[in-house]
Amino acid sequence: MNIKMSQSQWKEIGARMGWMKTAQEEDIEQIASGLKFLPTRKKLLVYKHWDGDTESMPPMSYKVMNEAGISVTKLDNTKRDYQSGDIMMCGPKGEKYSMSPSKFAKNYEGKLGGDVSVEQTPRMVARYDGPRSIRFTASWGEGMDLNPGDYLVMEGPGKYYRIEKGVFKDTYNEPGS
Repeated sequence: MNIKMSQSQWKEIGARMGWMKTAQEEDIEQIASGLKFLPTRKKLLVYKHWDGDTESMPPMSYKVMNEAGISVTKLDNTKRDYQSGDIMMCGPKGEKYSMSPSKFAKNYEGKLGGDVSVEQTPRMVARYDGPRSIRFTASWGEGMDLNPGDYLVMEGPGKYYRIEKGVFKDTYNEPGS
């Protein structure tokens, strides 16, 4: 069986799988080296369990997924694959993102199926005030755009992801506080 795909389709798959960076992606290490990372904690927010469909998930809810698929964050169209059993989160601005059950257990306190609250381990973050948007690969292999005013989270050496400035304001305390 032969499957025909365009070069751009192959590039998109390669970038999503972490095999290659797209031409417009930049070295996030170089950008991060010029930023001042400070510790912060998430605000103590409560997420409610949701049994309905993902399209109508209310803000501040979560759902255990029954099948695999691709989540698309409405704020910036970031795409992420998820598996059956993964958790779909819906943040304060209606942004949806998925995570594995183990990452959910690490980041949220409470019993799955009930209300859960954000775990309060400090995170290292820096505000990006560069002159333009940059594209980079997040720690899980998906392409992300870092825009002026957004925050870059450092999960560990070479592992970063972006939080949109409005979402950061709604979900995190000020860095260094």
